[in-house]
Amino acid sequence: MRVLVFGDGWLGNLLADHFEGSVADADILDTEKIASVLLDVRPDVIINAAGKCGAPNIDWCEASPENERLTLYVNAYGPPVLYHMSEAVGHQLSKDFFFVHLSSGCLWDGEHDVDEETKPNPVSWYSRTKEWGENRLPPDRVLILRPRMPIDAKPHPRNLITKLSKYNSVLDEPNSVTFVDDFLKATEYLVDKRSTGIFNVVNPGPLTAWEIMCLYTEVVDDHHVCQKVDMDFLWKGDLIKTGRSNCTLSVEKLAAEGFEMPNAKDKIRRCLEEYKSEVR
Repeated sequence: MRVLVFGDGWLGNLLADHFEGSVADADILDTEKIASVLLDVRPDVIINAAGKCGAPNIDWCEASPENERLTLYVNAYGPPVLYHMSEAVGHQLSKDFFFVHLSSGCLWDGEHDVDEETKPNPVSWYSRTKEWGENRLPPDRVLILRPRMPIDAKPHPRNLITKLSKYNSVLDEPNSVTFVDDFLKATEYLVDKRSTGIFNVVNPGPLTAWEIMCLYTEVVDDHHVCQKVDMDFLWKGDLIKTGRSNCTLSVEKLAAEGFEMPNAKDKIRRCLEEYKSEVR
C-alpha cells in the first residue's frame, strides 16, 4: 500500500513514517503541483495532514487579516481542492485513491461526550475554518479523523506535554486528548478497512492540563512550577486573544467500527516516564 501525505508538519511526518510512505512537496492549493505529484507517485492512499493552527497557539490564526486569510485558505479551501484534484487524477489513471483528511476535535466548548453527529459550535477562527474544511468534503467517500490535543512520549513543540510545560498557568478543565501512538494505529486500522465518514479519534478518560502538569512535576521535572487557573483568569490577564475549546468527545463510533482506544488516565504516567528519558 503506497501512502502519500500532504502536510510537512509533525503529524504528517509521523503518519508518513508509520505507513512507510512519503510526504508530498506540494501546497494543497497548487493544483498543478498536486497533479504532478500524484501522477508521479500514484499512491493508493492520500492523507491530508496540512493545516494552519498557529504558533505558538491558535491566537496566531486571527492575529492579523493576513493570518486569517492563510488559515482560511489552508484549513477550509485546501481540503476540497486536494480531494477534487485527487479524484480528477484518479480518473485519468483509472485508479481510485482512498482519501483521508485530518480535521480537529476542537470544534466545541463546554460540551461533553460529543459524538460525530453533534453540530459544532466553534469559538475561534481556527476551529471555524476546520469545520468548514470538513463540510466541503463528501463524508461517504472520505475518511475524516478528529484527533484532539495530541500527546507523545517524545518532546516536540506540537506535543501537548511540551506546550503545557512552557506555560506558568494552566486550566483545570476536563478535555479529551489523543495519544499519538494510538492515533497512528487507529488510522491504519480505518484505512485498512477503507472506512469512510467522520471519526473522533481520542483516548477515553478525559484529562485536565492541571492534572497533566502535576504529574509532569512529579515524574519529569520536580522544579517545574505552574498555577491552576480558569478561563476568566486567562481572559482578564490578556493571556489569550481568542476562545479555547474545552470538551470531551465520544469514541463509541470508533469502538463500534472495531477499534478500542486505551484509556488516557491509564497511559499518561507511562507516557511521562518515557518523555523524561527523552529529555535527559
